[in-house]
Amino acid sequence: MHDAADSDLTDGTAEAVARRFVLLADTEFRDHSPLYEHLARRVATDRELLDALAPLTAPNQAPVKLFAAVHHLVLAEPDHPLARIYRGAPGDPWPAFSELVRTRWDEVAELVRTRSIQTNEVGRTAGLLPVLGVVADELHLPLAVIEIGPSAGLNLRFDRYAVDYGACGRVGPGDAAVRLGCEVIGPLRPPVREAPAAPWRIGVDLDPVDVADADACRWLEACVWPDGSGRLERLRAALADAREDPPVLRRGDAVRELPGLLAAAPSGTVAVVVSTWALAYLSADGRRSVHAAVAAAARSRDVALVTFEYPQVTPWIPTPSRSAAVGADRGASLLGLAIWREGVEHCRPMAWMQAHGRWLDWLDPASAGHPAEPARTPVGGGR
Repeated sequence: MHDAADSDLTDGTAEAVARRFVLLADTEFRDHSPLYEHLARRVATDRELLDALAPLTAPNQAPVKLFAAVHHLVLAEPDHPLARIYRGAPGDPWPAFSELVRTRWDEVAELVRTRSIQTNEVGRTAGLLPVLGVVADELHLPLAVIEIGPSAGLNLRFDRYAVDYGACGRVGPGDAAVRLGCEVIGPLRPPVREAPAAPWRIGVDLDPVDVADADACRWLEACVWPDGSGRLERLRAALADAREDPPVLRRGDAVRELPGLLAAAPSGTVAVVVSTWALAYLSADGRRSVHAAVAAAARSRDVALVTFEYPQVTPWIPTPSRSAAVGADRGASLLGLAIWREGVEHCRPMAWMQAHGRWLDWLDPASAGHPAEPARTPVGGGR
């Protein structure tokens, strides 16, 4: 049996594309991007556009690719009417959006056909940090981190960002160029601590983003929602910071490359595979292959798999005992942890989290921390 996302991978029809736009409008865009929610609902009723878009890409990728293609064009034309609306000017974006798509369809279609979905939401670091800390604590070794689908690899630089968890404390360099804010909700508190040692890090991506490539970085910016409450500015700051010390990235298919990367992780480390909204774009077979590759590596060393995905994307993670304290019906993502210790797999849900790191709802009682004193000076900038 396939889940809805898997069905949409193969059902390349206008109806399937429309369902994806409505799904994102209902779950991801609602409350977080009124602009894209409005556009998604309008696209979902535009049969001519749906028919033109359907053959170009998988239905589950169509909304992000279409919106990114249009955003990519208007980022280069700041005086375009749609660019002004994207920056916050009043007005209905649909007429300008629709006109641009129809008059420049060849450019839009070429971007949709040839570009990969690229997302480097550094806000997710707020959830990755405590989970990576749990891995280091439980296996008592520094980490060798392998991120699949990392785009520009910005989340590989998790120890370079300052994160404010409100009353639960804050971590990261005091002079960090990128500062994140994450609201902790729910009955448990995450184990807030400084980033664990990770002397070896690498990312593998079908189309990695070179932080020195202006056009590639513009595409990465285009994949961010225009009204994303500071996300675009945060991304630009992270890219500028990464140019000083670029992450190590490899071009390739994660499913094929992962066994070799796991074998290359230095001895005396825990090999940790990380996926943040990358498995969602693989088929069910591809996801199983990633899990199987990590399990195979566990025959010779302790390993871990940290995932941040919709729950149905990681079936090896047990169903959480409760829904998220907020946003349960709004596409809350699940932080999951699978650890292989002496060849034996241990899987558990760690936290619910908003897809871009706005809030964190810790689930794992074994690692839960205690509330810290409120920070005197808020880090800010993250929500």
